[in-house]
Amino acid sequence: MTSTDPEADHALLRDVFKLAHVNDGGYIIFGLPPADVGSPRRDQQRPPALPHLGSGLVTEMTLHGGGKLNVYEPRHARPKH
Repeated sequence: MTSTDPEADHALLRDVFKLAHVNDGGYIIFGLPPADVGSPRRDQQRPPALPHLGSGLVTEMTLHGGGKLNVYEPRHARPKH
């Protein structure tokens, strides 16, 4: 993700979302909770901008620095991590 205002985006991820982070030589690295990746069949693919995909809810946020962030809440079975 690129940003026109990385400090504002860092503050959002650090202070609002409360993501753990480290500073690695000037790069702020944020930890994320466990995740999964789905691969729908070609005939099941839908535009990611839809608010409800049947298997979950999705929304797009514009960060302070102009970057876009998709947030997805699954409503489907998930594998154990």
